[in-house]
Formats: sequence, structure tokens, C-alpha cells
Amino acid sequence: MELRRRLRVLLMGHEGAGKSEQLLNLATQFPDAHVYLFDMEDSILPLIVGRGEVPTNLTLYRDWPETFAEAMAQFKDTCIETRAKAKHGDWIGFDVGHQWWQMAKEAYLERQYGDPSAYLEGQ
Repeated sequence: MELRRRLRVLLMGHEGAGKSEQLLNLATQFPDAHVYLFDMEDSILPLIVGRGEVPTNLTLYRDWPETFAEAMAQFKDTCIETRAKAKHGDWIGFDVGHQWWQMAKEAYLERQYGDPSAYLEGQ
């Protein structure tokens, strides 16, 4: 399989299956490409530390604000900047994780119901 001809690749699996590891492996498997990784829950940095070196073709985005609105604004801006920098053959990976999904659900409930507990009480 020629991976450079892809439009998108989706990695799915249970916690500990190796999804974050495979995203990081892109940097070593494709040394001529630049790899931009969005690490939402700090799962990639420990892997880098464990390996003892940062691949020179890797840009890791990992410091996100704690509130969902601020984090999403920074995430959006960073995505736009990264897409402008990335060239054909480069990789952009997202290691999203449970925490961001939970924050998105809570933000939606808060926007719809004011207080998320008001929704939960109606269930």
C-alpha cells in the first residue's frame, strides 16, 4: 500500500492499542515529510521522552488552554496555520482523546440548557 497517496487515514482502537505510537512513527517512517501532530491529552510527549529524541521533522502541538472555548479557538487558529505551512506529502495527525470529547459535550449542553445539570435532571 502506498500511504503517500492517501487523502485521510483514521486510526481507531481501544486505549493502549498504539494509536499515538503510530502517529509518532510517521515521523520516522517518512523522514522526507514533515509531521504535525496535535496532541490533545499529552499522550505523545511521553512516547517521545521514552524514545530519548525528538524527530527533527516533527512539530508537536500540545499546550492547550483549559476552557473549551479558548482551547477550540487556539485549535482552530493552529489548524489554519498548519494547513498553510504543510506541503504535499506532509502529515497532519490529531490525537484527540476522551477529554476533548467530554468538553465538547459539556459545552453543547451548557449552550443549549445553560446549566448541564438541567439537562441531566430532565432525563
